Amino acid sequence: MGNRKQILIDKQFQLKTTLKILGMIYLVFTAIIVAVGINAFYNNHRLEEIVSSHKDLISVQYEAFSELIVVSKEKNLDRLNKAKAAFSQNIDKNMNTVYENVATIKGITGSNNILFIIIIVFALSQGLVLYFVILRKTHSMAGPITLLTQYVKDISEGHYPEIRPLRKNDEFQELYNSFTVMVQRLKQREGRG
Repeated sequence: MGNRKQILIDKQFQLKTTLKILGMIYLVFTAIIVAVGINAFYNNHRLEEIVSSHKDLISVQYEAFSELIVVSKEKNLDRLNKAKAAFSQNIDKNMNTVYENVATIKGITGSNNILFIIIIVFALSQGLVLYFVILRKTHSMAGPITLLTQYVKDISEGHYPEIRPLRKNDEFQELYNSFTVMVQRLKQREGRG
């Protein structure tokens, strides 16, 4: 029998099957990573704009408030009224900007939630696709093994089976062909072939 610790017994079959399954997994993960990366880049850019906008708001409010304090100490009523009007106008403008930023942040949160749902759907879809791929692959393995098992039983009972060819994509073609040659030679020896 050879070394039982040898991992690659049928190199072509094992590597082909492994690479197909890994390829599908990596393809889905790559799509997820790209989607998350694009979303993160876009959302980070939007958040940086909001932070910059808030810094500007704070600066404008600070200047307006500072002006009010200076003017209030001077007791110049005309200048105080102008400063109050400017301060009032800045507050209204800044509050609108704050409300817009809050709405943008809520939008970012919503898109992150949608992305999370998409990732879950991708993961479930990947599992479903892999289920059918593996089921199909095991079918192409189980079919030949089942046939060989039945043929061995037939031969052990003294009957030579009518061996049909395997499907094109079935695994174990080499083993199956060797078995077919063996059965033909056995038939020839006994004069049945």
